[in-house]
Formats: sequence, structure tokens, C-alpha cells
Amino acid sequence: MADLISVCEVFYSIQGEGMTMGRPSVFLRLAGCNLLCGGPGTQHDGALHNGATWRCDTIELWMKGLAMDCREVFTSEQLAFLRKGAHLVITGGEPLLQQNQIQNVINFLASQDIRPYIEVETNGTIASELDLDQYNISPKLRNSGVKRADRYKPEILLGLSENHCQFKFVISSETDWQEIEKDFAFIPPNQIWLMPAGESQTQLAATRPVVVELAKAHGVNYSERLQIVVWDRKTGV
Repeated sequence: MADLISVCEVFYSIQGEGMTMGRPSVFLRLAGCNLLCGGPGTQHDGALHNGATWRCDTIELWMKGLAMDCREVFTSEQLAFLRKGAHLVITGGEPLLQQNQIQNVINFLASQDIRPYIEVETNGTIASELDLDQYNISPKLRNSGVKRADRYKPEILLGLSENHCQFKFVISSETDWQEIEKDFAFIPPNQIWLMPAGESQTQLAATRPVVVELAKAHGVNYSERLQIVVWDRKTGV
């Protein structure tokens, strides 16, 4: 049913990444994804496969979901935060798999006279028909362990880039930049954010210096991952 949306979690926090880092936000995490970062099999054993150097930190969440009425997704407290100006960040998994349902959620909020600034996190492989305030596009590189044909859709990336957007890349080593230069040369430097790979404060501490120097050298933006820096957790904070 179009009025039901598959939800993993909903929580209030601050945006931890990219151009709106630090903004109070209500996060709506949706179930399902069309990519498997970490390589085939990582969902079963938690290990890295197919040359991956990192794995999706929300697999255990987006593989499960609860079907909810689009009018009942948010608590009264979360609605109050949205009324006060908190951003709505729709994430996953890959939320653009549920575009009709997202529109139903937006319509419900509008019926309550709530019109938040809406960001959507996407891997850039699915075209969008949604009219949103910001697209946070995270194209996957070779280091994700996902086949190139599945993760690299330049025509869709170009279409998404016509919106207010940023491109966030997870970086494990200096060689990752070579792939960005080759495959994503059409993205202006001021729209690129580099983020260190890592699921813990210890891992971020190891990759952060490399990523900072890459951002400086190539004149692009650096993004922290505040959810890990502050709480040493990947989700729900």
C-alpha cells in the first residue's frame, strides 16, 4: 500500500556529515538498498569481500524495517523539533527506493503546517522525481566492493546534480582520489566532500590525516563524521 513506508529508525540528533554538519535534524532511516557496500557476503559474515576496504555501517538496520502508516512515522516530540526548524534527513539504505512513500510523508507534514528543510541521502544510482531542498549524493568507489556497473551511473548523477546537492566520497587511501579525478571530473570542486572511512573513533583517527591532506591538496571540502567523533557510534545518535 502506498500509505505504508518501511522504516528502520527515527531519531533526533545533529547532522554529522557534509555541508549541513551540526544542524539539528530529525533522521528518518528507511529500509532497503540496491547496493551492498562491503562486497557480496558481508551481510552474512561482517567481513570485507570483492576488494572492499570498508563496509556499509547500516546494513544490520536497513535489512530490517517496520511497515508504518506515513501519518504515524514521527512522535509528537519529533514533530515539535521539525516545527522549530530542525532539518528532516531521509536516509537508508537507499531511500529513493521508496519515493512515493516519501512524498506521502511530506504531504502529511504539510497537512500539519510543517514544511522542514529536507535532505535525502542517496548513492546516486536512482533518478529522483522528488522536489527536495538538498540531495546528499554518495557515489560509491571501487573501495566499496560493489561492481562498477551497479554503482556508477553518470547520467543519473548528472540529473541529480541539477538540484541543490553535495557529493560525499568515503576515502580509505590516497589512491581513491585517482578514481574520483577519472570518473567524477564533471563535479565542481566546491560540491565535493571527502570523508574518512571508519566505523570507530580509532579507525577515523587512522584515516583522517590522509583525507584532510587530500582535501587541502585538491581544493575540495573535508567532512567529519560527528556521530562517530562524538558518540563512537554509527547510527541512532
